[in-house]
Amino acid sequence: DCETAAEAEPMLDRLPGWMTHSNVPEMRKVAKTIRENREGIPGYFGSRPANAYLEGANSLTRPVKRAARGFRNVECLATAIFPGLGGLSFDALACAQS
Repeated sequence: DCETAAEAEPMLDRLPGWMTHSNVPEMRKVAKTIRENREGIPGYFGSRPANAYLEGANSLTRPVKRAARGFRNVECLATAIFPGLGGLSFDALACAQS
């Protein structure tokens, strides 16, 4: 419910402590994640990133992933996905593999 980073910061300090005492293991895992990423979370309020680009890329890669069930490794899958996304350089793939 916080509208600003200033409102969120006290909650980010209190919430992990409360969650750590939970009997639910998943809650303790979330508390650990909040503690590890504590410094970056308030930045969300300044930029409000959208995931529209990622959703668009996912919709383009989904048919390739569906057709690529026989690929034996991630590199082959990536090689099949890049042409479908268009405008991407294969240099990025070469850098990732080295």
